[in-house]
Amino acid sequence: MSQATGRTQGTNMDRAERLDHWDAQARPLVLPSLLDCDFARMDEELKALQAADAGALHLDVMDGHFVANLTYGPPIIADWRPLTTLPFDVHLMIADPARYADAFLAAGCDLVLFHIEVEPEPTALLRSIRRQGARAGLVLNPETPVDAVLPYLSESDRVLVMSVSPGQGGQAFDSRSLEKVRRIRRERPALPVAI
Repeated sequence: MSQATGRTQGTNMDRAERLDHWDAQARPLVLPSLLDCDFARMDEELKALQAADAGALHLDVMDGHFVANLTYGPPIIADWRPLTTLPFDVHLMIADPARYADAFLAAGCDLVLFHIEVEPEPTALLRSIRRQGARAGLVLNPETPVDAVLPYLSESDRVLVMSVSPGQGGQAFDSRSLEKVRRIRRERPALPVAI
């Protein structure tokens, strides 16, 4: 990938163009998660999502340490990047995001979200991601007070408020997340908040 353009080999759209596409989408934006795809048929899955006018794709990355489950990493994502021009919104549920963020950016991720629980002083990592032409944001678990992210809202392009504990599907919605969203919106009304 070219550092200057964010262009990934085989893709007809560079990161800046993908982020322009992201910005042009109507809100609220619903992002399909690639966890539910048939990994043996990713070419078909990604083409179907693009044909369905998905605004972007959400990639849940789990390392088996920060959360119990294990999913995919940069090499797999790099294989997917040439198959679609949709932006990749990556949620790093990993123990050491600073160690791996550059690899996810090189793989073609456009928005990188990581947990405040593993990066309690996230400013340097947020800035590093943004310097590389991507967007950066924080994730907040249900049991973590919203105050943990408030000092860093001005450095964030987005905040993801978890409405379930990370790493496991099929959980009941945690209503505490709604007050966290409201508080973030009061503090910084223009900041996109995901849930």
